[in-house]
Amino acid sequence: MKKAVLVFIFSCFLTSSALAGLDLSGTVRNDAVWFFQDSDAVFVNLLENRLRFMRKTPDWKFYSDLKVDVMYSDQLAAEFGMPAGTDMVTADLLRAFIKVYSEYGDITVGKTYVNFGIPGVFNSFELDQKLNISDLNATKSGILAVAYDFDFSDMTIGKLYVSPEASEGSVLAGGMLSTNIGSFDMGMVMNRLGWDDNVAGLFLQGDLELGVQGSWAIHLDDDGQYQYFETTLGLDYSFFDGKVTAAIQGCVSDNWIRIPGTMFTYGSILVGSFDPLENAHLYANLTYAPDEFIQWRIDGFFHNYDASGLVIPSVQTVVADGLTLSVQCIFPTGTSDSVYGHEAYGNAIALVRLEAKL
Repeated sequence: MKKAVLVFIFSCFLTSSALAGLDLSGTVRNDAVWFFQDSDAVFVNLLENRLRFMRKTPDWKFYSDLKVDVMYSDQLAAEFGMPAGTDMVTADLLRAFIKVYSEYGDITVGKTYVNFGIPGVFNSFELDQKLNISDLNATKSGILAVAYDFDFSDMTIGKLYVSPEASEGSVLAGGMLSTNIGSFDMGMVMNRLGWDDNVAGLFLQGDLELGVQGSWAIHLDDDGQYQYFETTLGLDYSFFDGKVTAAIQGCVSDNWIRIPGTMFTYGSILVGSFDPLENAHLYANLTYAPDEFIQWRIDGFFHNYDASGLVIPSVQTVVADGLTLSVQCIFPTGTSDSVYGHEAYGNAIALVRLEAKL
């Protein structure tokens, strides 16, 4: 069924592109990563290629986003039983959808990303909880779905979707209604994630000198019985004419068993995982961007109970038009058995990234 829908989407795309112009964009990114563990160092080179195709008319839009990763590492190849020097290639069609516009609302069909609530590190309503620690804003893979966006009033919008991509024969389905009051955007969400897994709650985001965002969500089984709650709260502030920004966000829950929770990855490589909802976790960021050519930042993830953390300093600079160079390091502060400890993250991780826009 999924393949048939995607074939239909691409057939429409090929037909339309044969009749009119097509916008093509993309990026090429090379990450050289070193994982340090005791006296050993594992080197991984990850080459990421992104191609985005789009055609937009007043009545509809086609969009496709293809990512191909080529990973090289003698050590990792040996772990997978491959000869040394073997490249491991993975491909992911992140998006492939057609969106039709009308006065009654917009309908999207295909592989699209459905996200309710407030985008960010901790989002109680996000379907995909994975975090790429080398790029916290990395594009996540979509799901096969039909989505409907509509204007409920001048200030209120709604979104509904249904998808077959739940486990055990269930379906994903949900809706969001959001509005604006003063300087705040707020809304409510109801989402079915699978058998005996339903989430409902509220979110808000606004500005009161400080930027403020928060959410509260409750998980219920199919009989409406309480399972656990999630709460997030975040603050942000910019100063020195916007050259310096600071942000902090926390996540708390009474759940101790949620799986898979949030996973930290480097591209396609899983380097550690934790369940942000089994305890209380904190994220903090400080960014200094004196001009448009260079940005210094330090990110941190902290576990509120065992006091372990990940400290992530980085710098990004523009070396030419459309070409950027980044350097990033990750230092776990915990012991081997801590949430952010050496067992999951090693002694340190270092990355050198070169990225070019096509």
